[in-house]
Amino acid sequence: MILPWIIAGLTAVWFGVLAHKAGRVAALWAVGGALYSLCLSTMVLGLAEAAFIPMSTAEEVHHRIKWSAVAIVVCVLVGLVATAGLYREAAARRRKAQAPTPPLGP
Repeated sequence: MILPWIIAGLTAVWFGVLAHKAGRVAALWAVGGALYSLCLSTMVLGLAEAAFIPMSTAEEVHHRIKWSAVAIVVCVLVGLVATAGLYREAAARRRKAQAPTPPLGP
């Protein structure tokens, strides 16, 4: 199944961009995000596949769509928790960049 690889690629981009905005090493965060989402989505989809015995083709398609959505939601929720600190750092950098500098001298 190719879906875990797609989720991993999108998560790598998400983590990398966010780390870059926060002033962190983007490549390291991108690789970490890709590995985390690849493992997590593979586990969710693997468990769903193991627990399902298809009765018809239509039922199998419905099952795959449903569990693909569940895997994406789980990866997004865990990713939000994992990157909460990066969101705070990026916001702090934005506020610092937008703050006016005080005048020099008396």
